[in-house]
Amino acid sequence: MRGDAAAQRRNVSRLLSVEAGGWLDHDPDLASLLAAQAYLVSATTEADTSLRNAASLPLRHRLTGHHGPVLHLAFSPDGRTLASSGANTDDTRTVKLWDTRTGRPRENLPHDPENLARAVGFTDDDTLAVAYADGVLRRWDTRTGRPRTTLALHVPRPNAAALSPDGRTLAATGEDGTVRLWDATTGRSRTSFPGAGWSVLFSPDGRTVATSDPVQLHDTADGRLRATLTTDDAGALAFSPDGRTLAVGGAERNVRLWNTATGRRSGTLTTEQPVGALAFSPDGRTLATGGADRNVRTWDLATRAPRAVFAGHLDGVTALAFSPDGRTLASGGDDHTVRLWDVPVGRVLTASRDLVTSVAFGPDRRVLATVSSAGAHLRDTATGRVRTALAGSQGRAESVEFSPDGRTVATGGHDGTARLHDAATGRVRTTFAGRVVAFGPDGETVATGTDDGAVRVWDTAHGRLRATLPRTRGEVTAVEYSPDGRFLATVTGRTVRLWDARTGRVRDDLDAMGVDPDTRLAFSPDSRTLAATAGGIVWMWDTATGDSQLSWSTGMGTITSHDGFLMGLAFTPDGRTLVTAGSDRAAWLWDVPTGRLRTVFTGHDAAVMAIGLTRDGRTLATASIDHTVRLWPVDVPSGKAALDRVCRAVGRGLTVGERAKYLAEQAGSTPACARR
Repeated sequence: MRGDAAAQRRNVSRLLSVEAGGWLDHDPDLASLLAAQAYLVSATTEADTSLRNAASLPLRHRLTGHHGPVLHLAFSPDGRTLASSGANTDDTRTVKLWDTRTGRPRENLPHDPENLARAVGFTDDDTLAVAYADGVLRRWDTRTGRPRTTLALHVPRPNAAALSPDGRTLAATGEDGTVRLWDATTGRSRTSFPGAGWSVLFSPDGRTVATSDPVQLHDTADGRLRATLTTDDAGALAFSPDGRTLAVGGAERNVRLWNTATGRRSGTLTTEQPVGALAFSPDGRTLATGGADRNVRTWDLATRAPRAVFAGHLDGVTALAFSPDGRTLASGGDDHTVRLWDVPVGRVLTASRDLVTSVAFGPDRRVLATVSSAGAHLRDTATGRVRTALAGSQGRAESVEFSPDGRTVATGGHDGTARLHDAATGRVRTTFAGRVVAFGPDGETVATGTDDGAVRVWDTAHGRLRATLPRTRGEVTAVEYSPDGRFLATVTGRTVRLWDARTGRVRDDLDAMGVDPDTRLAFSPDSRTLAATAGGIVWMWDTATGDSQLSWSTGMGTITSHDGFLMGLAFTPDGRTLVTAGSDRAAWLWDVPTGRLRTVFTGHDAAVMAIGLTRDGRTLATASIDHTVRLWPVDVPSGKAALDRVCRAVGRGLTVGERAKYLAEQAGSTPACARR
């Protein structure tokens, strides 16, 4: 009987996992709860995969408490507090303060049922300024929820209002077709000019104010018209941090980018739906858009290409704001919720004139080996400083790899010479022929490939030649040992070859279109899968049979979502995530069992040339043509940690209706996240 009950639970768990997968793109909250429920019923492989996918979603917190659309968002300068203003169903508005770390409410500011909040903005970490429809500007102490100052500006029925970045000026558009600027300290009128739009916004330096319908730029000192950019509909405006670009969104299903100095259009982003909310990241490299399709999208402004989609709102997106450090994106919607999303930001480890072409972590994560025209160096991952310079590598090294015990570093050189270095001193222990290198899993051998098509296996202790594999035409541009030491994979010309590492015999020539000298190789941790890049595609083969597996259900297949070509490839230690990177300037994390995209790391200004993972899989290094090396946290939890993250992010349990639909046959079972 117990066996039958356990089998039944496993079946229910698998069915819930399937349901979770079906909802992941359409209702991620429900998908996450179903994945959590599946794991609680029975921790099947399917449930674990489903839960990991849910835990890797970028949602950090779902904030509830508004009873109408959320219209305004603002972060405190330290990023610890978020203010949100919403319209209630009874036509009142509330202003709420949230702890961005925990997602818990801090204060609800008192409000007049007949008064509407038109603008919110922090003047310092503890002071929030709120402009109301009756022309009153109040400054609130965010620690106590009490007003500090109240100033009557007597603005006639404002359509929209905005505070300057320093909090000293209030701009408001009125029903009388006039835009007025007020001294927010004294209440004196500064200037006015014609304008009747529903959007008004200050530039970051406070010297320019933008208004909509038509979109115009005015000088804040005297109200002088600087430029009329467009007469098209403008539902949202956003200045770039340097003030040189104004983004304009509306019903045209695009975002127009305008040069504020020349008044000319500098670019267009094509969106799928009308845009009602915009926000620039603090570094100005990313634009977030939101609108009627319920999704938040981020865009790379250098390429005009979309970076990521944040799905979860059940109605249109109405407000957006980045935190000051750019690591959090807040969105508000017509579904009455505020959502906080994690935005991965890689820490710059190095930035120099030298182009880094290869990276590798030491065993303890504290050291990263880098190769550039200046040579090979071991760097402190905390500071980026050089710990050790590897002798003889300047202008010669091309690839780098640590031995399994971390005591030896191998470099392959442009000069056709491979070197084994003492990791502590950087001194050369021995040299032999090789341009690309790979240590065997026992550390006792190292394989090298050369321009003459030879693959050689060397004894690492004495530098003696152990074996030379049959020579092939073309230069050997990649070599990789399988973790179990049974296989050796190479790239020669346009061929990926799988060798028996013990006998030196060819097992298979693996078929893949697009293989070239830039192809990268990676074995799964269990050695059952070999992956290789080919242009913008990742091919995977079963190492036992050499067959290309095209079904994601088997954990293998092709990934074709990259634009351009791939230059980086690595499996995480648990084999469940594949990392790719390349000319699209990003690193992508893929769920291996399902082929789903988990996360995209963006921040580089040019192609990513190389990647490296720590041995625990928690940190990713990326080296780019932009002459920087960045470190990224890779955190895909499993088990209870994943369950806790999902429940914390969604912030609710299954509704009565959802329980009736999905848990009808589990009477008495505890719904996931119900008490959180």
